[in-house]
Amino acid sequence: MKRFKVFAISLLLSACHPAEIAPPSCRVANHAQSSQAGEGACVIKINSKLLVIQRSDDQYDLPFQQNLSDQSAQCAAHYGTWIETGFNVEVGEQLTTQRNGVALFACHLQAGFDGTEADLPPPPWRPSKVDALQFIYPFDIDLHQWHGPDQFVAVKDAFILYKEADKIDAINTSD
Repeated sequence: MKRFKVFAISLLLSACHPAEIAPPSCRVANHAQSSQAGEGACVIKINSKLLVIQRSDDQYDLPFQQNLSDQSAQCAAHYGTWIETGFNVEVGEQLTTQRNGVALFACHLQAGFDGTEADLPPPPWRPSKVDALQFIYPFDIDLHQWHGPDQFVAVKDAFILYKEADKIDAINTSD
């Protein structure tokens, strides 16, 4: 009987513990395959709007997580976007590199957004620094509204270089 009680209590406790959600496999377009290691971030452009995170300090930023493994910069960009936005994007070609060495990639979101949506809620697993997701036109904001002002020129350059694709030849890869 004692074993049953211990089993029942452990079962109840495990049922109350929030389940961890495994990140999706890295998605990189066939034409953009690269094994270059490093840090990367996604530039997601939809109808002339840039998807950004709004941080808890009210500044804007690209979704980003520091690359703590030997994964490619593209997979680091994919993972950072998923962690901070919940979106399983497809990583395309490299657009430019920020001064701090972070590669900026054209990432494609195939989730039915048109860029006119109001603030979107971030996923429950996001870091505490992320308050909301927004679509903005980067030339309408002030330099000091960007989290890393010295990186903002590269972000605007990447936004201009981004080509929105209708059809993307994707594969799933894992590092």
